[in-house]
Amino acid sequence: MRPGLRGSQEIVTVNIEERSLRLLTVKGRKVQKWGQVPLKPGLVENGLVRDPAQVGLALEALFQEHRVPRKGIITSLTVIGLGSTSHTFDLPRMKPSLLVDAIGREARRAMPVPVEELYLSHQVIGEKGDMQQVYVLGAPRDLVDAHITAFQMAGLQLKAMDLKPLALVRAVNQRNAVIADLENDSFHVVVVADAIPDITRSAVLHREVLDPQQKARRLVEEVIRTIDFYNHSHPDKLLDPSVPVFLTGELTGIPSVYETIQAEMGYTIETPTPPLEYAATLPLPQFMVNIGLALKKEA
Repeated sequence: MRPGLRGSQEIVTVNIEERSLRLLTVKGRKVQKWGQVPLKPGLVENGLVRDPAQVGLALEALFQEHRVPRKGIITSLTVIGLGSTSHTFDLPRMKPSLLVDAIGREARRAMPVPVEELYLSHQVIGEKGDMQQVYVLGAPRDLVDAHITAFQMAGLQLKAMDLKPLALVRAVNQRNAVIADLENDSFHVVVVADAIPDITRSAVLHREVLDPQQKARRLVEEVIRTIDFYNHSHPDKLLDPSVPVFLTGELTGIPSVYETIQAEMGYTIETPTPPLEYAATLPLPQFMVNIGLALKKEA
């Protein structure tokens, strides 16, 4: 996948997780700054900003501390349930302005939720001949509106939003891989086939009282289950047993968690190597989403 960096412009990214806000900037091909602030429990749940005012205050503190541009920000959108729906469409190649209309028509036909209740976002994830494969997410309007409101209340100007799984795929930068992302309150598993996120599964963990090791084992179970589901669904294109699993997310940066996953996974574990320059002190697992946001191509 080709990175989408914009010359010498400083790119500012913000990843909103349930327990923290994470900021990272990139200039040219080099990570410049990074940092995070904690969030109080309940401010963000399942990707939904429950209290835009309080999250806005946390954003304001984060930007004041690190003194980065307050405009042109790219942020992540995490959607776990909440009435969201997604679909992949095969469409003819066309101008971007025509593509938006075509996606709207297809979404009305194929999506189980009325399009009027959703904001539609899309990304071209593959091209072949005169056709293109387009991944479309319909996110509930209240989810997106609350996210935007938090930035507005902090006096910050958003440029773009991107789906967390797509940002991770971009950061890992592999044509075939499995991404296993583990945070304190949720996990994501993404199967990447021919540079396309073929299957994405997510779940919340905060409803259960689990220690980090138990969360690691839950992730391992879901990775194995997801790979089995993919192979069952693609009997003519099975995942090679040597396909690596890339670990991302804050908990995978804990040595004991990493070792538990490595011991029980049954697949090769590899360290992500994003196509950027960064200091050895960057805690890479928890900032992989930010890196993927920085690599997002211009629309």
